[in-house]
Amino acid sequence: MNFWNIWGDCGEVGLRKLLNNIQKEARQNVISDKNRSKLYKLIKKLKKVDIVISNWTSFLSYNLEKWQIIPFFLSDNEGNIKHFLEAETPISFIGENYNVPQEWHFLWGIDNQNTPFTGDNFELANFSNHEITTAINEILKSGIEDEEVQKLRDTKKGINALGPEVKYNKIDINEKLVNNMFNNYEKDQDDSSLKRPIFKVIKKITDLPPIRTQSSPDRRVELMNINYIGKILSKS
Repeated sequence: MNFWNIWGDCGEVGLRKLLNNIQKEARQNVISDKNRSKLYKLIKKLKKVDIVISNWTSFLSYNLEKWQIIPFFLSDNEGNIKHFLEAETPISFIGENYNVPQEWHFLWGIDNQNTPFTGDNFELANFSNHEITTAINEILKSGIEDEEVQKLRDTKKGINALGPEVKYNKIDINEKLVNNMFNNYEKDQDDSSLKRPIFKVIKKITDLPPIRTQSSPDRRVELMNINYIGKILSKS
């Protein structure tokens, strides 16, 4: 059974009612203790995801309707943002429910299409094994080898799996990756080094049509913005 299909069939309130009913029925002695334990764990997990989606829906709906703030989701192919984007019509706007438009998000591992590198997170999707090991070793003074990074690609793990020091220093490592990329470009003038998914993300964001801002409350501008957002959502 796919949770996201359940969400689409039931909606937020329906899902919560369904989970509560399943939990009540599970208390009856019709399943083994082992399976009952597994079911309770699944229900607990689904309820947590339900809360995440509900919170995101409320947050986005308020900002879209009140301030016409358009969100952009940039995320690894895992975690709460991925769950929200995969949910059926998670955005509520002016009384209607919509999916998140394609132009409002970018997921590593999906939208980068594993070109030029295979990876479902920022580091692996944008940098070669050698670039990653170079940056890590420069920051940590360690001896990480290219083969270790390749193993991460093969097992669909992130660089955090290389150890707690890597996880703790991840921001510095990312800064080093980016700085090294630009330094190498200035030295080699090789345009192919800039053909990475991160630049597609930047272009995707800058290509978003601007929402008209208001220096003072203006109902006409607000209605124009709402109409524009509604058109985008209706195509999703």
